Amino acid sequence: GNIYKSTDRGDNWEGIDLVDSGFVFYNFSYTFDNKLYLLSKDYLLKSIDDGETWTFLTNKVDKSENCYFTKEGRGIFTGNMLSTKLFKTENDTIVVSSDYLDSTISFAPTILEKIIFKNELTGIAIGNNNFIYITGDGGQSWNQSSFLFGTRGSDFGDVFFLNDSIGFISNDRESIFKTKNGGITWHLIPKGNNKFAYSNIYGMFFKDEKNAIMTSTAYGHNLLSTDDGFKTIKADKLN
Repeated sequence: GNIYKSTDRGDNWEGIDLVDSGFVFYNFSYTFDNKLYLLSKDYLLKSIDDGETWTFLTNKVDKSENCYFTKEGRGIFTGNMLSTKLFKTENDTIVVSSDYLDSTISFAPTILEKIIFKNELTGIAIGNNNFIYITGDGGQSWNQSSFLFGTRGSDFGDVFFLNDSIGFISNDRESIFKTKNGGITWHLIPKGNNKFAYSNIYGMFFKDEKNAIMTSTAYGHNLLSTDDGFKTIKADKLN
């Protein structure tokens, strides 16, 4: 796997060297106190200098595919293989694991796939079959926030919030949804002439409501970008 770094909000990218380039990376998390965590198949990596040097920590959560750290040493792990379990860490060590209730809709049990936090207390977790959960106490408890009807059988790809109110979610049915009320309700962003451009988006970063960078398996894991609020989408390659 490769790591790229941008210092101008995604306009240009440069590669970062690691001791071993054979890692299979799952995701990264940038904390509110400016620490960087990188989750791979075999290791959890930490950097305190924006990726210049890395500390290799054992990935203590077997089969985890996603992590989010709010501050150094404090994070939450989840992933498809963990089902409804969330593992929490303090000082980079697991201190508690919890089972979170499946959806009350019996035909669609929830597998928690990705988590983000707007701040150290308020977080959003997305699951398969389009279930959305929210926490207001740093991950101690979670409640179902909303469910996107009409997309049964599809799975979310990624979630990103610009602020406490405005957020975006992608799924594997070529759809991107937007919320203006913190995730309580969502509406579909029209595709316009961008047919297939939203296929399997698994990573999103928004500079503002009109400017976004995305990654999609349908485009060879290259970058997609928009600068006009999704009226047009273009594909870019990392140098």
